[in-house]
Amino acid sequence: MPNRDIHMNGALKAAFPLEIFLLIMDFSIDKKIDLLISLKRLGIAGSFAVIGVLLPDILEPASSPGHRKFFHSLLLAGLLVTFFVMLNKKLITIENEDVKRIINYLGFGYGMHLLQDSVTPMGLPGY
Repeated sequence: MPNRDIHMNGALKAAFPLEIFLLIMDFSIDKKIDLLISLKRLGIAGSFAVIGVLLPDILEPASSPGHRKFFHSLLLAGLLVTFFVMLNKKLITIENEDVKRIINYLGFGYGMHLLQDSVTPMGLPGY
């Protein structure tokens, strides 16, 4: 399963810059939080973002013949972008801000995985 190893290494390499990005985003969203709270959020954010990075290959393992079908498609990427725009423009309401952040972190990680796969020779299918 060399493809799975490549994805796992990619996820781990993406984790640190991803966490730094999320820390910056946390400060830009809520400037009143202190550093300790932000570092706790960073750990949670990084954990959920890494889960999001791994999620496409959990749903469609590289070893299966169905790898890179719907859960690796441009169609799903478009649906996810639409969902997250609607969520963050408050067209979809989630009362609990922590749940909203977790959904955003998972989605960010998922999107990073699709972006990484899109530049491979195999690319992403349209559907």
